[in-house]
Amino acid sequence: MRAHRSDSHQVAAITGPPALREATAALREFTLAGEAYRQAVAAHFGVGVTETMAISYLCTRGELGQTELANLLGRTTSSVTSLIDRLEAVGFVERASHPEDRRRAIVRLTGRGHEVLAISQHWFEAAFHQIPAAQLPTAVTLLETLTAGLRDSTATIPADIATAGADSVSAEA
Repeated sequence: MRAHRSDSHQVAAITGPPALREATAALREFTLAGEAYRQAVAAHFGVGVTETMAISYLCTRGELGQTELANLLGRTTSSVTSLIDRLEAVGFVERASHPEDRRRAIVRLTGRGHEVLAISQHWFEAAFHQIPAAQLPTAVTLLETLTAGLRDSTATIPADIATAGADSVSAEA
């Protein structure tokens, strides 16, 4: 069943130049494809989607403190402690003493965690098979620009939609 939207949201969804509507629709499909990819990878490795997000952050950002990881994931530190416990149990990450503050721990990928990344890297690279090698630098620039724009846009979204009158918005985003 399709979610219901108020008339004002339907109008907002169809206004704007056609090229912008097409670009927005393509970005939404790209995002959905990424989410489906993450779900498939999580199922393959027997972990949850949030665990794969943590692995991705450790891949792209390197060693992280538990609080830093919690902030990146948008989770509480206590829930990330449990998440790290689960990832340690399957051998993907390990905790180590912080090099400058012995009261803190850092989280880093293990050899097995790097193996998981190597396996999934092949699946990720498949997304670029239809792009000629000479166009890959342009694709990188476009992806970096979209990433920055989406992060900037995301930072402006109020966190309290439940109390901000979301009655006219249904479950579909």
